[in-house]
Amino acid sequence: MQSAGRLLALALVLLGAAAPPVACAGAGKQTAVPASASTTVMSLQGIDCESCGSRMVERLTEHPGVYAASFDRVRAEVTVQYDAARAKPEDFLAVATELGYQASQGAGQGVYIPEVEFPAGADVVKVSAQGEAVVLRDHLAAGKVTVFDFYAQWCKPCREVDHHMKQVLTDRGDVALRKVDIVDWDSAAAKQHLNNVQGLPYVVVFGPGGKQVAAISGLHLDELDAAIEKARGK
Repeated sequence: MQSAGRLLALALVLLGAAAPPVACAGAGKQTAVPASASTTVMSLQGIDCESCGSRMVERLTEHPGVYAASFDRVRAEVTVQYDAARAKPEDFLAVATELGYQASQGAGQGVYIPEVEFPAGADVVKVSAQGEAVVLRDHLAAGKVTVFDFYAQWCKPCREVDHHMKQVLTDRGDVALRKVDIVDWDSAAAKQHLNNVQGLPYVVVFGPGGKQVAAISGLHLDELDAAIEKARGK
């Protein structure tokens, strides 16, 4: 009896190992991806958020002949696995156009919209451009309130922080901005500073004397303004 049980267990393991990979094919649906599936990469240009790629993935997984699609938010690329007899890359480019996106076939061409430009003379320094680890206190602006802005190109709310800080820096000469591009959550900068942070944007505010007065997770511009005012006295 025990031998029969072991044989049954072994058979189930072998059947599981032989099963083809499964990928999401839309909300609540699953589709097997056969070994014969074709794969292509669609690069998105001029997008401003991670959800842009997510919307395209959602549409593609509903397209006839598409087994699976996934979005690489850092590269702004959508990878599509499909049945070449039922779908073709031109169909996927058409989906992007319908969504109002520009796209091209092939990897390495994805790009987000440019970052916000700050006024000439504004005290703005990108202290981590590729997710490198950074010691915040090494970049405090002497005699000023220093705002450290942790962001990523795929974070649309982070761009709202930039637009807000652009106005703050235009109006006030006693505020400095230090930019930290985390690139993604597995970067050195993210692991160093964002272990307990739920999401971007994330800003840390220091007073002119070097005392940290606030750390704000999420898009809370009123809290940021209040923290800057409070920091003036620190």
